Amino acid sequence: MLKTLKEYLSLLRNAFKRFPLAIAFAILSSIAIIFDFVELSKIFPKKTTFSQSLDLWLCIYPIAAMLIALATSLIQESRKSTRKAPQIITSVGWLLISVTLVICKFTTDNYYDSKFINVVITSIFTISILAILIGPFWNQKNDNAFWVYCKKMGKQAPTINTTFSLLVPIILLAIIGAISESNKDLCIKAIILIIIFYIFTVFPILFMTGIPSIDKCIEETPTLKNFVITIKSKWFNISFDYFKFIIYHFTPFTPSPFTFTISHPCCNGHFQQEQFFI
Repeated sequence: MLKTLKEYLSLLRNAFKRFPLAIAFAILSSIAIIFDFVELSKIFPKKTTFSQSLDLWLCIYPIAAMLIALATSLIQESRKSTRKAPQIITSVGWLLISVTLVICKFTTDNYYDSKFINVVITSIFTISILAILIGPFWNQKNDNAFWVYCKKMGKQAPTINTTFSLLVPIILLAIIGAISESNKDLCIKAIILIIIFYIFTVFPILFMTGIPSIDKCIEETPTLKNFVITIKSKWFNISFDYFKFIIYHFTPFTPSPFTFTISHPCCNGHFQQEQFFI
């Protein structure tokens, strides 16, 4: 347990070194959304164009800025670049674009212009997420690096999800126990604030700790056995080949990616059944 904790703290320190700006924006995201949730309605009791613009900007700017900063860091890492200019350009660029989009959305009288701005904002979020996955491996000589990257990310996902799912209930129960029944409203507000903090700060940081080194992904040459997940038991055998699973959806007559074998202790043989994904 202690060894696992030390390894996890090492990963956390490494994430802070690799993605300082992205983590800063992750913290800013929680602060912005909590301010929007708690204080904005008090400052602006009546809805105005400015209050609506500020409300939307606080929700979209820091989250997208975190994604853009993370994508920029990963692309720079793959290109072995340590310059600060790309981060400054992308951060300032998104700041100006976000302010312009929000102002245009709430000052236009045209319904279709407003909808088009929504599409642009959604597209920026989508491109930022795709850039985190694909950007570091764009134009790389090793075509397998992307698959190695996805595989290593997949291995980290259960640990991140387990940590995330265990910490939230523990903290929520601690707060519920600490606050008396006479302060139910305060208790509910505290729970909401903690959930916001976990979704927009803790979870992104945990995700960043699981991002593998781009250099190691580029240097590694995967074999087909790297893409097979096998679960063995006394009673059954499950084998899932997610490389075949991907190919199966694009190529006809590909072998099944999934094999399920059942063994019964009363008989010498076994029954094997193959199921195909459609």
